[in-house]
Amino acid sequence: MWATWCPPCRAEMPDMQKFYERYKDEGVEIVAVNLTQSEKQLEQVARFIQEYGITFTVVLDEKGEVSRQYLAHAIPASYLIDSQGIIRKNDWTDEL
Repeated sequence: MWATWCPPCRAEMPDMQKFYERYKDEGVEIVAVNLTQSEKQLEQVARFIQEYGITFTVVLDEKGEVSRQYLAHAIPASYLIDSQGIIRKNDWTDEL
């Protein structure tokens, strides 16, 4: 979960892109969920993606449904989800 105005989000995106480039051929996927309701302008998201050279999947959480479902109270928020869809790690716990 991220937003263009979030300094820590901006700082981690280059590392996420490098990680994706390194592991994408091994089946690793990154889905970056933008907290669209918090953006001043939707166009900022597209500019951000282009500026940072993001090639992994970016989705827009326009109604805040995804952030509520994953209980993302602060951003950036990261989750490691296995191939069965089970959250194995997030920012607050080591193993669920």
